[in-house]
Amino acid sequence: FSRVFPPHTTQIDVTAHVVPPLVSHVLDTPSPTHSVCVLCYGQHRSGRTHTIQGTVTEPGIFPSAVAKLFEDMEKECIRNVRVYLSAVGIVDNTNTMNDLLLPDADPEERPKLVVKKTPEGNNYVPNLTELQLHKVDELAPVMASLEHALYQTVFMLRLDWVDQSGATIGQNKMNFVDLRPSDRVTSTATRPSAITCFGQVFQSLLQDRSHIPYRASLVTHLVSDTLSPRPQKQVVFVGTLSPSDADVQETLSTLAFLNRVGAYNET
Repeated sequence: FSRVFPPHTTQIDVTAHVVPPLVSHVLDTPSPTHSVCVLCYGQHRSGRTHTIQGTVTEPGIFPSAVAKLFEDMEKECIRNVRVYLSAVGIVDNTNTMNDLLLPDADPEERPKLVVKKTPEGNNYVPNLTELQLHKVDELAPVMASLEHALYQTVFMLRLDWVDQSGATIGQNKMNFVDLRPSDRVTSTATRPSAITCFGQVFQSLLQDRSHIPYRASLVTHLVSDTLSPRPQKQVVFVGTLSPSDADVQETLSTLAFLNRVGAYNET
């Protein structure tokens, strides 16, 4: 593991370590090849959602990245970047995405969301709501509406670099995944869990296989264009652990998963 945070670590300690290099990475070059994916995994009640999402007074990795993004753009006088936010919730073992920026929409009237790919190889989701952010304060209402969402949650930031005419001349992406552990898997489950699929994806990447099973789950498919190749695409794994003796088996399972996928960043 590249860094271990002790129990007394504050939210600021974590975000100060994780966020700045990621924001610098996407602002360095206006290209889809310069992207970021943060995967936060841990058992229920281990602080996983607090770490990635946080609260108004203790923002997590995702809102801190948005704040740092606008701070650095202001500091470096970057005026030609437009920032767009989308958020989806995915129920594990299903093939369904929910648009989290439309929480009150009638389920029967919502269009089905599917992952598509541009000719350049970038993923996008037609009919998914995109909110243009002009300042970090616009994020708070969005986060408040997601407080009780029980999904595999993916926050997606797209940075469009534009010329004087407003035409897009470059693009970066930042994905932030709140990766919930699967509910108890039954014998009737037809799809592997997202955790299993991420393990398979990174194992295939490590072994340089010709086929990478991105489509094994909707989560891995959605963020696949920010996972490889390296080094232009930065992937950060964050694991949260419970200090309780009663949770030791879940803790060992989380560590085993992080050890397996973390080897991807060591090669």
